[in-house]
Amino acid sequence: MNSTVKVLMSTALPRCMTVCLLRRMQLLDSQIPARRVTCRRRPSSAWFDDECRQAKLSLRTAERAARKAGPHSDTSLSTVSEWQALRCHYFSLLRQKRAAFWSSKIDADQRQPSRLWRSFDELLGRERTPVVTDISASVLYDFFDDKVAAVRAATANADPPHLTSAPAGCVLNEFLPITPADVVELINALPDKQSATDPLPTWLLKRSADVLAPFLCQLFNLSLQHGCVPLSFKASYITPLLIKIRPIDPADVRFCRPTSNLTVISKLLERIVSSRLVKYLKDKGLLSDLHSAYRAMHSTETSVLKVFSDIRWHLTPEIWQC
Repeated sequence: MNSTVKVLMSTALPRCMTVCLLRRMQLLDSQIPARRVTCRRRPSSAWFDDECRQAKLSLRTAERAARKAGPHSDTSLSTVSEWQALRCHYFSLLRQKRAAFWSSKIDADQRQPSRLWRSFDELLGRERTPVVTDISASVLYDFFDDKVAAVRAATANADPPHLTSAPAGCVLNEFLPITPADVVELINALPDKQSATDPLPTWLLKRSADVLAPFLCQLFNLSLQHGCVPLSFKASYITPLLIKIRPIDPADVRFCRPTSNLTVISKLLERIVSSRLVKYLKDKGLLSDLHSAYRAMHSTETSVLKVFSDIRWHLTPEIWQC
């Protein structure tokens, strides 16, 4: 208000007009005072598509027409009846879209337990683990550096690990090369997320997969051939997250677990090496049946089920024998 008065007084307007404008502004400020409003943009749900938007627009149009015609309780009016029918159709459409989206998403994530649990958390409205902002990078680094040093000091005098010799003829000299078609398939299978160190978003990488696949294929094959990972692939964005059990002091670094997010290109190289290594171990019979880490169709759930099954077998062997 004061700045506006200064502007009006400094202009060449006649005094009577300036006084009139100031009086109008005073009346407006007394009736509808200016206030700061924060508008938060809320993204639409993933299942809210163009059909839902068109149905919502039609419902709002019919609602305005029904409001002009009379009270909403008067069902004898055609506009009110039309609005009620469109309202029932809109909410029925929302329920159908929501149910179809979550059913298809859960069916698609059945073979990937981590994604399945994330879908359940999102469906049930469970909160995500909050990001800690009160801990500096130097404090986090010093804590885990001391922790690693303590583990090394505690295991310095431990016995050397017992390694089993591989059968004769099991030698992995080199990895199989990759083709551009394999790169395109891996890119399309990526989730739509990226870290702060990625030069471009994942959705743009998927759209440009056919163009970038030959260059990425050559880069990956050179890395596999020389057994060298580029230094840029090793750079990660580390975020401290609170553990599931809520601590008393969220700023205590002991209650945090660091999550390291690598670039999407480095994750592609990691998946290529993992797939070829696991295939070689399976073909040579070097992979234990009880090994669950980093294997398809294996997870912590399968390990827990195996332990539970063994316990029941030893407690009640007569039931299993029958």
